[in-house]
Amino acid sequence: MVLNNPLRKYFTESVSQGRLIYGNAVIGARVGLYPQLAAINYVNTAFTNLISDPSKIPTSTVDFENCLHDLRFSPYEYGKPRTVNTTFIGRPFLNTPDLSGETFFTVMDLQFFGTIVSDHDKTRMQVDFPVDGVPKTPDNFIGAVDSLGEDGRRFHIADDAIIGRRINWFTSRRTVESLLAKALKGGGKFADEFCDLLGLGHHIEGTWLVLVSLPGEAIQAAGHYRPVFCDAGSHKWFMQRSSKAKPKLRKWGQTANLKALSKGAPTYDGGDERVAHQLFPQHFNGRQLGFTLLGPAGTDAIERDIAGKRLTQEIFDRRRR
Repeated sequence: MVLNNPLRKYFTESVSQGRLIYGNAVIGARVGLYPQLAAINYVNTAFTNLISDPSKIPTSTVDFENCLHDLRFSPYEYGKPRTVNTTFIGRPFLNTPDLSGETFFTVMDLQFFGTIVSDHDKTRMQVDFPVDGVPKTPDNFIGAVDSLGEDGRRFHIADDAIIGRRINWFTSRRTVESLLAKALKGGGKFADEFCDLLGLGHHIEGTWLVLVSLPGEAIQAAGHYRPVFCDAGSHKWFMQRSSKAKPKLRKWGQTANLKALSKGAPTYDGGDERVAHQLFPQHFNGRQLGFTLLGPAGTDAIERDIAGKRLTQEIFDRRRR
């Protein structure tokens, strides 16, 4: 990819996220998710926005990464959907396959989850969700959730709720069923298993997580596609294509398995992933969601850092293969 000198320095010499973003951008073009020229124009435009904004520092990597992000998503406005800018990079496999009639899953922290449950549902009336997302008496909280039963863990989305801060990342039933089975065999560390396999390294130790089931009809109504580098932004654990040699181009992306990365495994594909536009109540059309409490994350931050550094180097090297 031909870039101007400041960008080349950031993307090729940087030990931060530059190499990962650059590698994923190149790989996405190589596998046919978008034209290479589109990726070049995207990052060059983000850099132009950086140096033309007096509130930003031209040499700041954080400000540049923010410009990369801001070019993809419309600014936040309360109650309004955030749109995805497709001027440069499109939405690969948009609304394909049709997900209607199936169930998909997303992971969110307990604090955010507490804001999306309708006040009129049994879930809200029987469980006191902590405002800060950390139960004061964990055993009592887990017991209250368990007492709901499977039917009680079904709920309607709140009238003012939005799922997805910019977009919503979700995975397939087959990935979730595999993870739940693995966690049961491994002592019930559900949050850690999901963070590891789905590349959720940003959830710090002690963060309580919830698995939420989403009806495919809602995702189809909102719109969905295979994620690309500018959707992930500076996320340390995103990879644009499989770690396996000469993988087939799929309509689903794949996550990076953090544990496999940190342990030095030769391949480290995790689970399936796609992204949907933000989900509003009208997308559900009265359909219920479900949830499973995963508990607190406890994976060693050092292992996740090792995984991120290895992934960055391998993605950067893989751009030529």
